[in-house]
Amino acid sequence: MQIFFSVHALKRMKERNIGRASIARILEQPDIIECSFSNRKIAVKKTEKTWKVVFVQEQGRIVVISVYFV
Repeated sequence: MQIFFSVHALKRMKERNIGRASIARILEQPDIIECSFSNRKIAVKKTEKTWKVVFVQEQGRIVVISVYFV
């Protein structure tokens, strides 16, 4: 499945020093997927940080909306 990144997501990725390949791995092998509002989901991966990737699946593709860690 193709992965697209919003401008906001790309900005947050740059700020947080995480690349597209890392985001793809989180989406492919999350520890859990949380439901969010509307049709959004959050892929969660626990490493030295707990990464959260907010995304939607639409028309056979994934659109990453935001990326953050807690």
